[in-house]
Amino acid sequence: MLTIFSNPKPFTGLFKIIQENAIRSWLLIRPKPEIILLGSEKGVGDICRRLKLVHIRDAKTNRYHTPIVSDIFKKAQTKASYRIMMYVNSDVIVVNDIIKPIKSISFSFDSFLASGRRFELLIDKPIDFKDKDWREKTIKTVRSKGYLKGPGWMDYFVFTKGLFGSIPPFALGRTFWDKYLIWKATALKKPVIDMTGSFFAVHQTHLKNKDIKHVWEGIEANNNVLLAGGWSHGLSLKQARYRLDKKRLIKKNPDPVELIGNKVKAIFDKTPFVWPLFFRLRRLKNGL
Repeated sequence: MLTIFSNPKPFTGLFKIIQENAIRSWLLIRPKPEIILLGSEKGVGDICRRLKLVHIRDAKTNRYHTPIVSDIFKKAQTKASYRIMMYVNSDVIVVNDIIKPIKSISFSFDSFLASGRRFELLIDKPIDFKDKDWREKTIKTVRSKGYLKGPGWMDYFVFTKGLFGSIPPFALGRTFWDKYLIWKATALKKPVIDMTGSFFAVHQTHLKNKDIKHVWEGIEANNNVLLAGGWSHGLSLKQARYRLDKKRLIKKNPDPVELIGNKVKAIFDKTPFVWPLFFRLRRLKNGL
């Protein structure tokens, strides 16, 4: 029923632990999903062999050796056995049942995009998935030590194959490409659903590194906004027209504040000389 795909970082150090935690949690979804990993980073082929996952070794990168979003989505959709696709970042644990929310959405819409906010939790050791209570324990720990990120922090996208058509060659792991997907589905008049209330996704926090700045500002971040067509071509879950709470699909009313914000973004589209300042302010706002 579901094909999950991701483009992992090298399986070294902390990322070996948290990425294997994430992938093993995906394998516990029932019915068992098809899982596709892309790229030739260290350890990707090995985990695909060990866990019997589909491996697409040939994944394009840009001149900065950053994976390209359009290539990842195109190759995964071409290889996928199922119509419902899920892109998820390789450090995100799937805690509760995602199949039921997907079935609820599929019952209402033939074609759609669904995403949700992520919970943040510091995890630095392997999870014992043999413990039958690992889900309850994880949720309890998140409630006490973690927190829910804002509507712009989207680490997974569930969508029907072929929904987006062509996607610009965004740099993965840099700002804005995720918000473009929300905008594109909205522009295509496809339903966008916020499934935060029905799906528990946990991002395993890893320490900030020297490259964190390049995620939010710099050449690749700037190029992503240019490729999208400007700031007005990026939306968050605030602009999702529906939300799914415990199987109940609710249509949301447009937020007047967000409509004004979109008009402000259109002004920024015409003043690229202030973009570096805007990038800096966004990074500071998010505490990065």
